[in-house]
Amino acid sequence: AVQRAMAEALARAQERGELSARHHPDTLAQFLQNTINGLRVEARTRPTREKLQQVVDVALSVLA
Repeated sequence: AVQRAMAEALARAQERGELSARHHPDTLAQFLQNTINGLRVEARTRPTREKLQQVVDVALSVLA
């Protein structure tokens, strides 16, 4: 349900030109959900905030 909602929001952003259309919204939503899940697991190992931020920055760069 969350991934579907993300895909719909990403599709709307693409339609408005706010987001690159080079990737399908469903694929982007799956990628972002996997990244979020990975960050949640990684956070349990107590990495520095900087290390987590680097992953977030890379994930967000995919949307550009």
